Amino acid sequence: MRKRTDERRLAILGAAHRAFAEAGFRSSTIEDIARRFGGSKATIYSYFRSKDELFVAVTEAFISGAILEAFSLLDPDDEDIVGNLAVFGQAYLSAVLRSDVQALRSMVVIEGQTTSLAATFYANGPARAQGDLERFFAAHRQAGRIAMDRLDLGARRLLALLEAEFQEARLFGVIDPPGAEQVAASVALSIEAFLRIYPLRGAGG
Repeated sequence: MRKRTDERRLAILGAAHRAFAEAGFRSSTIEDIARRFGGSKATIYSYFRSKDELFVAVTEAFISGAILEAFSLLDPDDEDIVGNLAVFGQAYLSAVLRSDVQALRSMVVIEGQTTSLAATFYANGPARAQGDLERFFAAHRQAGRIAMDRLDLGARRLLALLEAEFQEARLFGVIDPPGAEQVAASVALSIEAFLRIYPLRGAGG
């Protein structure tokens, strides 16, 4: 029974994800979402109390989940900081450049002008992710492997460098998602630039 319940919840999330990405939050209705997964409004409300709550669950499952999975690759005990950042960076950049993530992130920004959705999304995704990166840098700074005064600024700078080459063009839809080799090359250059600002000390390269 639990498996069937989980499958139905995932079906609802998938239908809502498609609806929000295609039509936006405001234009999507519970009826639309119910039709997409072949169920009823009552079924949706048995899992989610409101469209807002459903939206938060969608962002956690499809946006925050993809991004936070990349941050789970950070290992503060790995002395090879460059190698670890490369693995993380490639997973992160691939996640944020996905078409569905781009569409929903754009929608969050637009809807966030008049609702609390943007703040909720930020707290559930980017803020949590940045906290993981700050803790990663804090551990390496404590171990004497990297020089960094402000952890929050260091984390934001790395994320900005990782997104710099492709994010704006993807946002406006003028390029397709880059391939794995392009992502790897871009991430390597971003990390190289980052380490010019925050040089490594001793082991860690």
